[in-house]
Amino acid sequence: MSTVSRQMLGELIRWAHSPCITIYLPLDPRHPDIGADRVTLKDLVRDARRQLRTASDLRSPDIDELLAPAEALLAAERWPLGCRGYAIFAAPGLSLQLQLEVDVPLLSVVADRFVVTPLVAAMEHDDRFHVLAISQNRVRFLRGDRTGLVDVPVPGLPASRADALWYEHHERLRNVHGGSHQGTDRTIGIVHGSPSAHDLRKDQLLRFFQVVDEKLRRVLRDETAPLFVAGVDYELAIYREANRFPHLAGLLDIGNPERLSTDQLHERVWPAVAGVLDSPRRELLDRVEQSATPLTSTRAILTACRERRVAALLVAPNRLEWGRLDAVDGHPVHDAGDVDLVSLVIGEALDQGADLCQLAPGELKGDPAVAAVARY
Repeated sequence: MSTVSRQMLGELIRWAHSPCITIYLPLDPRHPDIGADRVTLKDLVRDARRQLRTASDLRSPDIDELLAPAEALLAAERWPLGCRGYAIFAAPGLSLQLQLEVDVPLLSVVADRFVVTPLVAAMEHDDRFHVLAISQNRVRFLRGDRTGLVDVPVPGLPASRADALWYEHHERLRNVHGGSHQGTDRTIGIVHGSPSAHDLRKDQLLRFFQVVDEKLRRVLRDETAPLFVAGVDYELAIYREANRFPHLAGLLDIGNPERLSTDQLHERVWPAVAGVLDSPRRELLDRVEQSATPLTSTRAILTACRERRVAALLVAPNRLEWGRLDAVDGHPVHDAGDVDLVSLVIGEALDQGADLCQLAPGELKGDPAVAAVARY
């Protein structure tokens, strides 16, 4: 499946050679029907061909060449399973086909610019994280993202508490030493006791976790991805005392993780991890909501972009807004000569280095298609 980088998004929206053909084909991976999907794609290609004949003076061979990527997909014997949508971009000097794991709208448009707004949902995001799944009898260190976890070997990482503290042998001792004499036949006994069982267990766990922390910090020395420690609540509190890694992001009480498979562990930790990873985006939403004059219209944001005032952009991937550069407002239905104004905003924001995040339906008042956080 394809992921979309900022560079790819920028190159598409800045492509200067028209006509630009954009085709999006949504698929249902749960109920694949390649026959029906082929019919839908054939209709989209036919519509693109009609628009090309109307909007340009291209000859039929040139039109056929532009539509070759879509025709090739139509002719393919098999389509990949699990794909939720295709995106096809074609223009003089460019041909690109993307298999996407995100929802896309049904769309076939010929314009002076590509429509890139739906690709925001497929953008690369730094959702890397690490998990330390720890108990007294098993220690695992894993690297993960939204798709799953993989085990990562750590040199010297103890497999258990017994492995880390093998050299220690504790016994509860009670020693009675001779004390001072009182009278002729009485002696005061001075009793020394070892720590209680509770204190001893806590001290052992702390030393065990200090060993684990030391080994982890050697491999995480230059790492900035957040670390989550998963285990039992009581032990997690002690691990916090031992931790010296600066990017510890959360202690996850999931019960004893010893018998959990990698997939089960990911299922347990991901909801909490996702909330932490999403916190920067939530902060941007809060800033928009708290602004006295929120930037939530394409026109206002285009102006702010050209004044280089946009620090971050939030985009609803399936909300397109059609219009012309000389018009005041956009509209939801594409007319001949229109471009997607949200795509233009994305291009302007990327040019000035603004952050780009996805906006979900209903997250902001008025449910805008796009919103921006201003630098000033």
